[in-house]
Amino acid sequence: MKKRIILVLCLALFGVSACSSSDDRADFSDKYLADNTFASVPNYVQLREIPVPEKAVMDIKKTLLFGSDPLLGRLVFSAPYDQSSLFDFYMQEMPKTGWKEITAVRSDSSFLTFMKGERVATIRLTADTDTTAQIFCDISMTRTTKGN
Repeated sequence: MKKRIILVLCLALFGVSACSSSDDRADFSDKYLADNTFASVPNYVQLREIPVPEKAVMDIKKTLLFGSDPLLGRLVFSAPYDQSSLFDFYMQEMPKTGWKEITAVRSDSSFLTFMKGERVATIRLTADTDTTAQIFCDISMTRTTKGN
């Protein structure tokens, strides 16, 4: 019952925030930089389990998160860093929050896969420009099968 209430509240909050602005970025702060980007990511977006780079901008239209313990869903944002720097960031920061590296492929579209308990986090990094990259983080439950 408690999980259903949390899910309903998350969906309601997501729906309200999606309707509150025609902008596809989260309305985190009234403080915009000159180029109309946000000055910083607020504390509530700094998730305990998934590191978020400083100055990242969440794409609300593509982000869909469920629960908090455990966190599941998709987190999408862009950050003013090149793809290689973000790859290094996640390789260093994910283990600090308890994730174990499974695979890492550095290429035009880089992929990193981490596991924590029964969950898998897949991070895809794609370059928008030489200095900006999109980050897609999918967190899902693994399906375990028991031998007969």
